[in-house]
Amino acid sequence: MNVFSNAKGSVTGAGLKGNNIEFGPHNCGPDHAARVPGASSRGWDFGDKPEDPGAGYGLMQVHNRAAKQTLFAANHCQAGQSADLGIGHPLSNDPHWTFAANAVSYEATRLRVLARRK
Repeated sequence: MNVFSNAKGSVTGAGLKGNNIEFGPHNCGPDHAARVPGASSRGWDFGDKPEDPGAGYGLMQVHNRAAKQTLFAANHCQAGQSADLGIGHPLSNDPHWTFAANAVSYEATRLRVLARRK
C-alpha cells in the first residue's frame, strides 16, 4: 500500500506491507477471529470480529497493522453529525476513532481512494 498523508505521526511511504481494512455494516467485538497478525483480543483494533446485528454500528477503517496505526476511519455513518471520523491515528486510547462522535468538527472533508487491479 502507498500512504501519503499530512496527519501527524502517520507512517507514510510506498509499498508498505502489513495493511488491513475493515468494512461492514455490522457491530464488532474485540475478538480477532480472522487471526490478523498483531491484533489483540483485549481491545478494539485492526482485527475485530463482526457481530450481530448485521445492520448495526457500521465501520470503514484502513489500517497499517505493521505500525499498529489507523490511517482512516468512518464509523457509525448513519449518525450524521455524530458519526465517528478520523484521519490518521487517534491520540486517545481509542485505536480507530469508534465512539468519537466528532463528524460535526469537520468543516470540509475529501477522501480519495485509488485502487489498482493486479
